[in-house]
Amino acid sequence: MLIVTPTLGRSPYLNETVESVQRACSNATHVIVCPEGECDQLGKRYPRTMVVQEAGGKRGMYGAINQGLESGGTFDWFTYLNDDDRLEP
Repeated sequence: MLIVTPTLGRSPYLNETVESVQRACSNATHVIVCPEGECDQLGKRYPRTMVVQEAGGKRGMYGAINQGLESGGTFDWFTYLNDDDRLEP
């Protein structure tokens, strides 16, 4: 399973989002897609997630989701989770 979280990196709820994915779907691939200036700090903050940069023409939430889909490898199912939501069992 692939879970994509588009973010600007400033959501006060992002920690809860990431922790909920790790609790509910520990075997999922979680991809955080963010602007270039946020990648390093988010990668350090969330070492168990894949952090990728927004791609040139793929801006905004749906552009970030598409970037996450391209970066997430092989998967049977995917969803996206906003950076102010939680995934619960």
